[in-house]
Amino acid sequence: MFKSRNEAGKLLAEEFKDKILDDGNKVVIALPRGGVPVAYEIAKRFVLPLDIICVKKITAPKNQDLAIGAVTESGEIYYNKELVSHFGLNELQLRRLTNEKKQEAIQQAKLLRKKNSPIDLSGRDILIVDDGIATGAKVKAAIKLIKQHKPNQIQVLTPVCSREAWSDITNTVDDLLVLETPHNFLSVAEFYLDFPQVSNTQAQEFLEEIYFLTKDERKYEQIQKFECEDEPVRKVRK
Repeated sequence: MFKSRNEAGKLLAEEFKDKILDDGNKVVIALPRGGVPVAYEIAKRFVLPLDIICVKKITAPKNQDLAIGAVTESGEIYYNKELVSHFGLNELQLRRLTNEKKQEAIQQAKLLRKKNSPIDLSGRDILIVDDGIATGAKVKAAIKLIKQHKPNQIQVLTPVCSREAWSDITNTVDDLLVLETPHNFLSVAEFYLDFPQVSNTQAQEFLEEIYFLTKDERKYEQIQKFECEDEPVRKVRK
């Protein structure tokens, strides 16, 4: 049981510090909005750049708590084929549900990033962070998007993960780092004492703090890339 998302982030940072320690190549990716406070604590401790990938769950008709898939802001999609078949959704229905959620993800990304550009993930060591993984739909969609950017490696960090999701995800990434994998898993909320909804304002504040904490290092790296276009980029600590 975790006191809060922020406490869970601190526990993750301490437990897996040897795997998180930066060599100048790591980027933390939070899955909003619940994953942002968790990711913030990791990024703050290790002074790592923090960005987001907005992913929206595609929920079953008449059951908003059951995810049948997920879609990212860029349109990468994951479907649970068994659940899609169970609910008898045809292609038109599925496309409509997916498009609605994609637009929500796009709007959320614009709102949370403000005027900041997404971080280039190519060749980077990516740490995907969420406040918990139940079905794994959101994480799977995020992994699909990130792999298109050809990162060096992908790690997923989360305080708690269902055993079913663990089995589905563990072989798709380089590391799946989890504090708890309980036998009985109904929802992420049951593993937190304090689990309020994270507001857009709160998420923006966390992201902005890390942005200003690391902005000088990011500017330096952009200069290095410009001056050494035909040479390997020297990585600097974020």
